[in-house]
Amino acid sequence: MQTLSPCSPPRSAACGFTLVEVLVALAAMALLTLLSWQGIDALMRTREITHPRVDQVALMQSSLRQWQMDLDAIQTFPDLLPEGSLFWDGRVMRVLRRSATPTASGADGGVHVVAWTLREGHWWRWQSAGLQTRAQVRQAWQAAAQWGHNPVHETRRQETRLAPAQHWQLFYYRGNTWTHPQSNSEPSQRTPDAVRIVLQLQSSAADPNPPALSLDWVNPAFNPNRT
Repeated sequence: MQTLSPCSPPRSAACGFTLVEVLVALAAMALLTLLSWQGIDALMRTREITHPRVDQVALMQSSLRQWQMDLDAIQTFPDLLPEGSLFWDGRVMRVLRRSATPTASGADGGVHVVAWTLREGHWWRWQSAGLQTRAQVRQAWQAAAQWGHNPVHETRRQETRLAPAQHWQLFYYRGNTWTHPQSNSEPSQRTPDAVRIVLQLQSSAADPNPPALSLDWVNPAFNPNRT
């Protein structure tokens, strides 16, 4: 009777792989592993680069929203502030705005004095407590100016650090033209028809020459047909 050898065709599956086949398979798996790790490393590097940028953009968006909210809520009181309820002194922008939050008893929250300035490579915002009297408004108005020019520990408790920036400019739209806020030929207490802010963002290794960011706020009371 004829016997079958261990590696005869009917039982070839039981013979396993040759050494060459095993080495080729190991080399292929090693190559795939190397390529996958390179892909993961590139993904992580991209995330490290883009994540701070995404956070910066989100912070800038929230800062600009707050800027617009302050301007939307401007509260004018004739003869209360000689400079008017919106005043730029070349370094600090001060705004007298309505409070958006009622008191604990449900009464009107009064008004706030808010101020904006650029310091230490960031945009900063300061806000007073709720004000109910004319004397409180005048006192907070002066405190906001002091904070913007010479901040002390007491006034810095009410500040918030916002988006990074290295320079900013303001322009008012008055008399159908954009002018510098301090070149005003109109009554100083009148709120301008529009306010333009131009922010120069901070440079970085990824973006050494960032573009300037410009945003216009239009006074709801502005009538382009007014003569």
